[in-house]
Amino acid sequence: MACAGEGSNSSGVKLKAARGVLTAFMKSLDEYLLDAEQAHGHLCAGQVLGVRLAMLGLIKLGIEDPRGNKEDRKRLVTFVEIDRCATDAVAVVTGCRLGKRALKFRDWGKVAATFVDVNSGKAIRIAAKESAKTLARQMHPEIADKNQQQMLAYREITDDDLFTTQWVKVELPPEEFPGYRGERVVCEACGEGINFRREVRTTGKVLCRACAGESYYQPI
Repeated sequence: MACAGEGSNSSGVKLKAARGVLTAFMKSLDEYLLDAEQAHGHLCAGQVLGVRLAMLGLIKLGIEDPRGNKEDRKRLVTFVEIDRCATDAVAVVTGCRLGKRALKFRDWGKVAATFVDVNSGKAIRIAAKESAKTLARQMHPEIADKNQQQMLAYREITDDDLFTTQWVKVELPPEEFPGYRGERVVCEACGEGINFRREVRTTGKVLCRACAGESYYQPI
């Protein structure tokens, strides 16, 4: 993985230190990919993208071990923007899970994720560049299979050529935090319980989103 070019001497020292961290992570790239393959059921180009995307996000935030270190795990929330292979890989690297309320899904159809340090408030959004596909073809024209071609190239392409990065601000209300224990209310129409302030209050009633007209299913 490569970083941006060096500027002053002080920034050069910082860059070298960051590269040392990157190298340490790169030594475990194959291990992450093996974990991702086992979790997802197969290895593909999307898995390679997801693993590298998540590794870069952790490095940028200075979070070293969210899977094994309890303090690192509690400070990380990840937003993913697509329900495809890359998302499974992001979950493997970060340890973020829907069931832990640390993985948030936004259905935008993009190979992108935003990593939030809830302690510091810092957040970085990383997205795969569309141009990486063309670059993969240029790097390995000898490989006819597109998935195999991209799998190899995505291991080799620099971070700057593979991803865009942007520091962002993410508003996280208390009910979005892992471990939040809020009031549980009951829908006045269907009688089902509602957690995490997901109720809709309208016409003097407390309703779940389905009964308020936002249902994704229809009774038959």
